[in-house]
Amino acid sequence: MKDDGRGVGEPLNETQYVTPYLSNPQGQHYGKGLVVRGQHWLSFEAPKSAAKSWRPLMDRVYMAPAPFFGAQGKPFAAVEKALPPNLEIVTLAPWDQKTLLLRIAHQFGLSEERRTVALPLHSLAGSSDRVSGEPIALLWGPIPARPIDRSDLGFRDGTGSFVLCAPRRKNGWDGS
Repeated sequence: MKDDGRGVGEPLNETQYVTPYLSNPQGQHYGKGLVVRGQHWLSFEAPKSAAKSWRPLMDRVYMAPAPFFGAQGKPFAAVEKALPPNLEIVTLAPWDQKTLLLRIAHQFGLSEERRTVALPLHSLAGSSDRVSGEPIALLWGPIPARPIDRSDLGFRDGTGSFVLCAPRRKNGWDGS
């Protein structure tokens, strides 16, 4: 292996511009110095319970809540209550003039915090007049009208709640 001299023995002098290394083995560095800032997050958890810590942390770091401001008037919050810790909002977007698309997912995988969660949609939105119809669909289409096995990914439990389950292995939706 041959050292080309491009970096070895060179001071950390990263600038906006560098001339070619042809006439000067160090190159000519000029312009503003580059500054890289970042954060490192360490989690000291046992492997079996690690996801319980780092998945919610990942949500806080990469998808921090964004405040929105509108015209002065009646306050509006699309989601007024916190979700259980193993659920996450994937999408909250306008669907049409009077409808919001709300997609919620179970955020833990097959070998992680697998708990079934009942989510009463009316209590999540705060006011029962704002949630109506509640068409429920899975990724591959609407939930069928026939009775659904409780071990399926999601189902309506008859109390106005939509129940989200962690994926299951045997004969489950994940194909294994």
